[in-house]
Amino acid sequence: MIFIRPLLHKIYHQYINRDDLYELIRFYRETQYWPYDKLKQFQLLKLDEMVYYCYHNVPYYKKLFQSTGLKLHEISNPENFRKISFLNKDLIRINQAGLLSTTFEKKYLKTNSTSGSTGTNLKFYSDKKTRHTQAMLFRNHDWMDLDFFDKEITIWGASWDVNKAKQFLTSIKSKLKGNILLSGYQLSDEMLLKYHKILTDYNPRLIRSYPSVLYMIADFYEKKNLKFQPKAIESAGEKLHPFQREKIEEVFRTKIFDFYGARDIPLIAQECEYHKGLHIMIENVYLEVVDDNGAPIDEGEGELVLTHLNNKAMPFIRYKIGDRARISKRMCNCGRSLPMIEEVTGRSFEVIEFPNGNKVGGSFWTLVMRSSPGIRNFQVIQNNIDHIKINYIPEGDNIKVNLENFKNRITPYSGPGLKIEFIEVENIPLSNGGKYRFVISDTKSNECPDVS
Repeated sequence: MIFIRPLLHKIYHQYINRDDLYELIRFYRETQYWPYDKLKQFQLLKLDEMVYYCYHNVPYYKKLFQSTGLKLHEISNPENFRKISFLNKDLIRINQAGLLSTTFEKKYLKTNSTSGSTGTNLKFYSDKKTRHTQAMLFRNHDWMDLDFFDKEITIWGASWDVNKAKQFLTSIKSKLKGNILLSGYQLSDEMLLKYHKILTDYNPRLIRSYPSVLYMIADFYEKKNLKFQPKAIESAGEKLHPFQREKIEEVFRTKIFDFYGARDIPLIAQECEYHKGLHIMIENVYLEVVDDNGAPIDEGEGELVLTHLNNKAMPFIRYKIGDRARISKRMCNCGRSLPMIEEVTGRSFEVIEFPNGNKVGGSFWTLVMRSSPGIRNFQVIQNNIDHIKINYIPEGDNIKVNLENFKNRITPYSGPGLKIEFIEVENIPLSNGGKYRFVISDTKSNECPDVS
């Protein structure tokens, strides 16, 4: 069957659907090794094409571009492009009709939505006909030393994905691809044992899931002395923390590849075989990192601003997706010219401001909670600037956790004005999209749009 799947797939795309998927696969396997200047020039040409298209076909952007006072041919110049005001999820909700291209027939629109990690999701549309994303997935599999048609198991949290996988056509496509989708919501000990049997029986070369789910499974396997070794593991949907990577790779005895993408803008960046940062898919996105004042930075940490270069159905230009990253000018030793993100440091809503004015991101809390033994899992919640609540699950039954050790780690950064409340809980619920949120900040000083 493994030899039949690629053949049927190619026949379908080349002779039945008659699309350009396999041409794009060949193209993107070449572009990653182009000289950087040539690759960057290609990206800017795509940006110019998107700007021109949006001006003539997307009412929201025609009005926005005209408000800048710039001529159309001037807008895609990087310096001028920064004058375009940011897009966010609230603006998308308010201007949904105006953001839709006037050239697309309804039958070619694919309805999608974010996972609603902060409580509300975002509905949007993408181009049903485009094959850019699928072509780049072939390339991403190359980086993991996998074939696109290798068997894989995805353990995902979004209920609509699992329900969709049960639909007839989607089920057929998954079988042709060799993919099994399991629910990330059902993770009791009994279900984890069933999942282990599925893994050993199906023997996938790739496992895909959230870092928190992979970590939970690895921890369970370690305690139960269960074994399974895939060729590779891909983490996505959440920030992958070092302690998670260490445990997952140790238990599964394989390398984990960190992937960064979203429903609203898929395929943003991924690790290659060197695991020294994430390569930006600049043929698919125009990526900017800005400081707290919205000014661009070339190196260091800031907020991500993305322009999707391959979705003309409902284009997102200078879109604040709600994530933060540390950008670098460093190039990877793998030989690819695709630039690097050192790491996606966390969600914007994970930034907590202390009473003394200091701010910390999500990684601060994972380091604090791993600095002393006793806490297996946790969630930090801030509703007021002078008060945080930390729900935690102890490492085992009847274990006395020395909470003062953790408080003493936090106070030097927060100052004495912060009240820290620890609450022992039996479980920590997942978000609507099935993701695990380490940090939730709901203070007015940290308002931000919903992210997937």
